[in-house]
Amino acid sequence: MEQSTLMRGSSGDLGVHGPETDLGLSYRLSFIVALALLLNSVLRGIRAPAYWGATHLLFNYHFGFVKRALLGSLIASVDAPYLYHYNFYFWVSLAIFAGDVWLIIVLSRLLCRIGDVDARVSVLVYCSSIGIVFLAHTIGWPDQIVLLITLVAVLCRNFYVRALLVTGLFGCCILIHEGAFLTFFPVVCFRFIADLADRPDGRKVIVLCALVVVITATVLFVGLRPPLTVATAAAMQHMLQLKADFPLNTNGFLVLTRTFGGNLEHTVACTRQSSRIAWLLLWFLPAMIVTLPTATYLLRRSLIDLAARGYGLAVRSAAIGAALSPLSLHFLGCDNNRWFALATLTSFLVFGISHLFFPRTLVATSRRSRKGGFRWSIALIALNIGSAIALFAGYEVQDFPYEGHVEDVAAMLEGQAPFPPRPEPIRDVVLHN
Repeated sequence: MEQSTLMRGSSGDLGVHGPETDLGLSYRLSFIVALALLLNSVLRGIRAPAYWGATHLLFNYHFGFVKRALLGSLIASVDAPYLYHYNFYFWVSLAIFAGDVWLIIVLSRLLCRIGDVDARVSVLVYCSSIGIVFLAHTIGWPDQIVLLITLVAVLCRNFYVRALLVTGLFGCCILIHEGAFLTFFPVVCFRFIADLADRPDGRKVIVLCALVVVITATVLFVGLRPPLTVATAAAMQHMLQLKADFPLNTNGFLVLTRTFGGNLEHTVACTRQSSRIAWLLLWFLPAMIVTLPTATYLLRRSLIDLAARGYGLAVRSAAIGAALSPLSLHFLGCDNNRWFALATLTSFLVFGISHLFFPRTLVATSRRSRKGGFRWSIALIALNIGSAIALFAGYEVQDFPYEGHVEDVAAMLEGQAPFPPRPEPIRDVVLHN
């Protein structure tokens, strides 16, 4: 079946796994429940965009080439005072996050329409997950710009249009945050593999190889450039703080003083600062327990679907690599909860690609195995709704009726808090020059 057919209007065009209702879970019902779970997950984690992301937005090339400085250089070229205000960052972050959520909804709707109960319940599992909670919590972070480009690439049907899009925009994403290469680029490559599985074409293989070379070269260019000295980073912070109307995050500038190897050394040092047992019990294991079951479930459903349609070890290995690639960042950063949450997101994207864009055939699945999978999904949804994860800056996961949000809104309405809201004050280090 051609990819264009997969994206057309009626559910009949999409349904190849069975009737419109399966185990009583219709398209409309599953989609409405997914939206409700998604909204709950967003409200559990949402907060005012952090100063960390706002600080990254302002990095520029005034002191020479430096990683993560593309957007700040564009802002510096305009030199409009409002662009250095927190309110500007707030609305831009909200717009990007809204775009991410909207495209996740679009992808979820397509999955709910294919008439496959496994796809529908998997959407419900992801929409209830800690992955969405953490995505909402990191509103304003550079990751969310990269996610927006990734979602557009995943949903784009034309191979060559997508290749041009990824070459230009994803190359820019590397200059916004080099971690994009390990978080979302494997997912983008997996999307191209789906096209090649549909209609193998030597020209497309060449285009994909050239694309990988260009993006990899960009990453190496960014990673091999000498970092800023501490004195230069301090000078940049001082210059930007004179323009910004919010406190810049000093830890953000310290990132500019480290290479990839320096990040690895910093991660090892952070792990050794406290006892390994305390680190495992307080950070690593809890984050793993509440995120990896969902990521594993989604990845397993992808692998079962690919295997049932005859795809071999190479394609399934690519799916595993794309789904779990964010976990490699454990070696380059200490944000263990963030990497686990991102793996949940990438596992969902791989699941969506596997079900929507690889050539589809009728898959015979026994009612017993379907019911067994359905029971597992219900258990995972319950686990997700009842779980929490350590958030940044002392924030906590909220549950219905979201008392923290209600209090914040009431304070803004009474004039006791500013609008747009501001994040909690940062506890920062001092960067000496």
